[in-house]
Amino acid sequence: MRSVAVRCGSEPFNASCCSQPAPPIRGSRPGCGLQAASDRPARRSSDTLAACPSVLADAAARLAIGGFSYSRSAPTAGSSTRQAQACRALSAADPDAWSNQPVAPRRWRSAVSACVSDGKSAGRRSRPRRATSGESVIMVRTAIVTGAGNGLGREIALGLAHAGYAIVVADLDERAARACGRLIEARGMPAQALGADVRERGDMNRIVAAAQKLGGPHVLVNNAGGWTPQRQYPQATPAEWAATISLNLMTPMLLSQLVLDPMREQGGGAIINIASSGGIGFESYGSPEYGAAKAGLIRFTASLASLESSHGVRMMCVAPDWIGLSRAQAQWERMSADERAASRPLIPPAEVVSVVLNLIQEGVGGTVVEMWGGDQPVVHAP
Repeated sequence: MRSVAVRCGSEPFNASCCSQPAPPIRGSRPGCGLQAASDRPARRSSDTLAACPSVLADAAARLAIGGFSYSRSAPTAGSSTRQAQACRALSAADPDAWSNQPVAPRRWRSAVSACVSDGKSAGRRSRPRRATSGESVIMVRTAIVTGAGNGLGREIALGLAHAGYAIVVADLDERAARACGRLIEARGMPAQALGADVRERGDMNRIVAAAQKLGGPHVLVNNAGGWTPQRQYPQATPAEWAATISLNLMTPMLLSQLVLDPMREQGGGAIINIASSGGIGFESYGSPEYGAAKAGLIRFTASLASLESSHGVRMMCVAPDWIGLSRAQAQWERMSADERAASRPLIPPAEVVSVVLNLIQEGVGGTVVEMWGGDQPVVHAP
């Protein structure tokens, strides 16, 4: 795989199908959003924009026309505009929405686009459902987002809805799922909210069936994850640590397997696995089982680049460090000035959502994107 660093910024606290754990406390693992600058992974000079020769020229060309596109081919009319709008404010009625966070700079979004797209993906998007109303024809794509009731999952669901997707909102907390669904519907897009335990095969089937009723699935975002804040391996019982591995690795594998044939029937699709910086590197980690599961999810994604040719399905992965969601923000505010200075800054949720949207639009199967607060994301493309 080729690795290219591009401009941006940190670990998702994934909206889980179980209760959300508190963010790892300081000292649980150097690098989990609280890593000293001196401990940050070194970036080789080859891991820069120079490693992707066309990036600077492509980005400059896009900036010259006052916008950015998602491939090296000519941008489709309206596609760039809608995706860019998805990175702006959605509504004052939802002050916690991801879009109220700073929008990722255009310069690195263009560079990411050029690096994750090999130019072959343009025009190869899955066929959307056609819904007629009077004489108009509305093109609708459907996305499943797990763990979408709160946290990063909700931000991704809202971003996809604003970009024109019907959303299946799946979360163990049915009330939170319905609240997210209402926000999506208030913005004029269809939503199906489900109270679902994504670890249960029956609930997985319900999620896929709901997407099929909406004409999909075209996109799956495996966001649900996390670990319980109690005992971790080796103090945890085998049942406890196995549950963490099941949620963070086996669930995305099983749900991805369930959508492959429906996506192929739709003409293709995209799967985004939300991993974590906890699955990267060689430092100790607060939850060994969580780190092992996320490392497995990253390798699982890279191993399935061939799905693009066999099924028309592109599986990709985003592995962020500490994300500026509510609990992480609260912990950040409790830190001293010295602790903050020695830590990576939080990643604005909007930056993660922007990368997810970018990959869905033009990413190449098998791509893994690392995101680090205050540092350049690294794109590992096949």
